[in-house]
Amino acid sequence: MDCFPEAAMRHFKDANILKAEQRYDNAMCHYAFSAECALKAILKASNSPKWGHNLIDLNANLLQVIVTSAGSLAFFDTKFSVAVQKNSVPPKLAQNHPERRYFANQSYTKTEIEEAEQYAKFLTDQIRQMVTDGFLPI
Repeated sequence: MDCFPEAAMRHFKDANILKAEQRYDNAMCHYAFSAECALKAILKASNSPKWGHNLIDLNANLLQVIVTSAGSLAFFDTKFSVAVQKNSVPPKLAQNHPERRYFANQSYTKTEIEEAEQYAKFLTDQIRQMVTDGFLPI
C-alpha cells in the first residue's frame, strides 16, 4: 500500500540534503517526487480517482476537485484553493518527470531549484496540516 504523505516528506527531506550539497540534478528529481506524492495524498483524501505521474495533470486534477467539491473539503485550509492556483507547478519541476531520474546529469539553476523547493514545501506543509488535523493517516 502506498503511503503518499510519508513518501512526500521523505523525498522533500532528501531533496533539501541534496540541494545543500549543490547536487541540483538529484535535488530536482526528489522535489518532483515529493510534489507528486503530496498531490496524490491530497487527491486520495478527496477520493479523486485521477492519478498518474504528470505533475501538471495532478495539479489540474486537484484544482478540479477543489472547484467541484467546494465546501465539502473541510480538511483544506481556507486559503488553500487560492494558493494552489498561485503555486502552479514550476516548469522545470514538471519537465521530464519521472523519466529524468534515468538521464545523465542535468543542469538546473539555483533559481529553478528554489522554485521547485517552494512548490514542494507548499504541498508538504499542507500534508503536515492535514495529518495534524486528522484528515490524513500516516
